[in-house]
Amino acid sequence: MQYRKLGNTSLTVSEIGLGCEGFIDRSWDYTKEAFDLALSQGVNVMDLYSPNPDMQQRVGRAIAPVRGKFVLQAHLCTR
Repeated sequence: MQYRKLGNTSLTVSEIGLGCEGFIDRSWDYTKEAFDLALSQGVNVMDLYSPNPDMQQRVGRAIAPVRGKFVLQAHLCTR
């Protein structure tokens, strides 16, 4: 995986990120497996676009043990 410095910050992010809208109406097992795979391949940035609370809870649970390693891109006022 290749990484880039994010703007004028001290953050370094993977060139490939994980989009999370596809996790809507998916199971916990699917979400956990996808995040484990992404992490194992060096992905450390994700786009948390959807305001769906169930999906957000599954994603939060999946990254809880490694939260400090992930950079989240989120949106305000998506409804």
